[in-house]
Amino acid sequence: MKLPKFVLIRKLQKWDNYLRFVEEMDLHVLPPLTVGSTDDLPETTSKKIFEQLPIYTQLSEKYDLPTVAGSGSDFEKTVRVMQWMTAHTFYSGASATWKADNSLEILDFAYDQDFSHAINCREKAIVLTDCLLALGLYAYLVCMLNGQGGGCHFTVHVFLREQKQWALFDPSFNCWFSKEGEPLNAWTLRDLFLTGGEPVLEGYTFNRTDKCREVYLLAFVKQNLTNLTTWQDNSMDRRGYKKNDWNSKKEFKAKLPEWIL
Repeated sequence: MKLPKFVLIRKLQKWDNYLRFVEEMDLHVLPPLTVGSTDDLPETTSKKIFEQLPIYTQLSEKYDLPTVAGSGSDFEKTVRVMQWMTAHTFYSGASATWKADNSLEILDFAYDQDFSHAINCREKAIVLTDCLLALGLYAYLVCMLNGQGGGCHFTVHVFLREQKQWALFDPSFNCWFSKEGEPLNAWTLRDLFLTGGEPVLEGYTFNRTDKCREVYLLAFVKQNLTNLTTWQDNSMDRRGYKKNDWNSKKEFKAKLPEWIL
């Protein structure tokens, strides 16, 4: 008997149940990876997508982000911030608590709490993006959607100034992707999969375990690389809270910026 959706969501608020749910995903029904068209999507600009917001000062001071990030390259700082998030928050794709897309509110809810306060991939990606922007790095959310419009996952593009290239990071699973030692972005990762290759999965943890690597690569990442979008700006517009009204959320209907900074 199939459980009603609200019963299933309540059941998945326990870590053991959520882990089992992910482990038992049927990988044979995933849609094939293709390349979606972005021709009709609007462009974004660096002025809009990297806007410095008042919330960034509060975020940086409350969590001492300069100390968290430390010194070194953009890559090293990004990894440290992502590892800090992993150490202090849990991830769940079944997170059922409706929150504003506000990094301070998300961290107030999840920071140093147990799995019942886990946050989803959208929230993880928003927090990592805002923290990196607060530190003066260049980052934006990547909304990844499969070809059938069902599967969805959020990750983060970070511009690595030393390498002069974008790289994809996933704060939900504390990981990034590489080939021959070079970090991959969403486009190069998709191209690698489409040509039959497989990336090296770096730094992976699933709520501080090494479980579900294959499920992650196929169900969370590969199938969802068909359609790649972002939001047009990172302002606080439509980042508020309207109970159970998904249409009030900020939309991801812009092209990924490919320009080199």
